[in-house]
Order: sequence, then structure tokens, then C-alpha cells
Amino acid sequence: MKIVVFGSGGQARVVAEIVLRENKHQLVGFVDPLAKHPEEKIFNLPILGGLEIIPKLIKQKVNGFVVGIGNNQTRAKRFNQLEKLGLKPVCAIHPTADIGRDVVIGKGTVVNMGAIIATQCVIGENSIINSGAIVEHEDKIGDHVHIAPGAALAGRVKVKDYAFLGLRSVIKDYVTIGKNAIAGAGAVVI
Repeated sequence: MKIVVFGSGGQARVVAEIVLRENKHQLVGFVDPLAKHPEEKIFNLPILGGLEIIPKLIKQKVNGFVVGIGNNQTRAKRFNQLEKLGLKPVCAIHPTADIGRDVVIGKGTVVNMGAIIATQCVIGENSIINSGAIVEHEDKIGDHVHIAPGAALAGRVKVKDYAFLGLRSVIKDYVTIGKNAIAGAGAVVI
């Protein structure tokens, strides 16, 4: 499938690297209406334009996307816009991620290098499980969630939609993190 990454900043570059390494889809470039350097190439791929380019891309048989934006609300907005325009969200899962049995991963979710998702977890749509994060057994992660690098969630944790768990945060077992909640870098939630 031919796909694009939405965004051209740091998270978009991480997503593109995963897509290229995963080698399941053909990445044709980036879509970013706010590109700081629209003539720039990333991994030798162009920034194609903003949302106005989507109908042309669909005619060229581009039919999938991954959003490469870290902010949950902005990522959700772009995810919904691109679906309404007719593109299909695809997951980007780094080959070094370790994913257990009976794990469900929602459409458009990104799982970065070295992430661990243990058995029977459910990960929602358009979420980010960042580098080195640990999501333990039977955790339930909502839609548009960002679990930052090195965050560690014990078993049976629930993380509601749009929550952000910061760098190296630690979440005790059976805890529920509410919708739109933020656990800052290094936070310990008991």
C-alpha cells in the first residue's frame, strides 16, 4: 500500500523511520500544511504539501497514512481529517518492539523501537507507545494516547483517551489514568 506520513517534525521522522524499516508499505512522502521547510527532503522523500494535496494523492493510488505528531489533540484532529478525506490509517510497529500474545492494536497506532507490550493488552486507535515504554499484561490504553519513552505501566492499568504519560513515568498496577490526564516526566502514580 502507498502511504504518507502526516507531519514533518521529530515525531514524523520517527514514524517514517519505522515505516521504512518495517517495509510493509511504500512511503511516498510527507503531508504537512505547517512545514517549516517545505522544500526539505526527509530520508530523501518530499514534503508533498498540505491537506489540499490529498485528492491528488488518492488519484495516484496513495490510500494510507500514519500521523507523525506527538500532541494528542492535534494528532486526533489530523487522524479524523485524513479518514474523512478517504485515506486509511495504518499502524507503524518497529521491528524491535516486543509484542505479546493476544494483543490488540488499534488502527493508526505507532509502536516505537524497543517498546514492550505484554500479553492481552488492548491499545486504542492513533496512540503512541514510544521508545522503550513498557505496557504490562492486560493493560487497556485508549485512543489518541501518548506513552512517552521509558514509561512503565504495571499490569491491568487503564489509560483513558487523550492521556499523556511522560518520559520515564511509572504507573502502579490496577490504576486508572483519566481522560486528558497528564503524568509528567518521572511521575510515580500509585
